[in-house]
Amino acid sequence: MTDMTPVYIAAPYAAPTDEGIRANVARACCLALYAVTGGLAPLCVHPGIAAGAFGDDNKASARERGLLASTALATLVARDPQGRLWGIATPGGGLTAGTTREVEAFRLRRAVRMRFGPAEWLSDQEALTILPWTAWCERFVAV
Repeated sequence: MTDMTPVYIAAPYAAPTDEGIRANVARACCLALYAVTGGLAPLCVHPGIAAGAFGDDNKASARERGLLASTALATLVARDPQGRLWGIATPGGGLTAGTTREVEAFRLRRAVRMRFGPAEWLSDQEALTILPWTAWCERFVAV
């Protein structure tokens, strides 16, 4: 049995239209597939959100519970010394509010573990890769 390095996929979910949401879910899933192709074990919550497993994303209280769950999952990945977070930035290069929370939860957990843990931990620069969708697509083409 081979141990695979976990990677949390952080990307926009919400969009003004159902078509936009489907596109965001498809992008996150493509990034997860790219991770598997590279020998990583992706954790991508987007299909679960779309299926309602995290509650109704249109209701503020359910969305908040869903964000708490997704940040907890990002934290789980951050506990692994080789755990990574791959994120999709907005076209302007920023992060959505939800993606920001996932990234910050990941960074915070890693900072605690890196300070008190063994030396084999990846640096934040190695563990975090956040790119606009177009830059991820360029990486896909190179594979």
